[in-house]
Amino acid sequence: MSKLTASENHRGFIIVARAGRAGGKWALADVQPGDEDGNLGRANARLIAAAPELLEMLRYCREWLQGSSPKAAARIQAIDALIAKTTGDE
Repeated sequence: MSKLTASENHRGFIIVARAGRAGGKWALADVQPGDEDGNLGRANARLIAAAPELLEMLRYCREWLQGSSPKAAARIQAIDALIAKTTGDE
């Protein structure tokens, strides 16, 4: 992938998490131009567009699992945590 400047890149930026030292300083992430061919941007757009329906289905699955079995309790906790993360209610 060739490097694009902010003015050349019309697909935004991505943040790539990494831990380590760079130039004597701690680096937590790299900010890089989005993908040159736009595939990542299109994939993100599809995910964002589907997010409300995914959240609705997650809530439905949580309701469906409620009281179904003792094993379901751990799954319900995971679903609750994911819903909270998604809605910002952490």
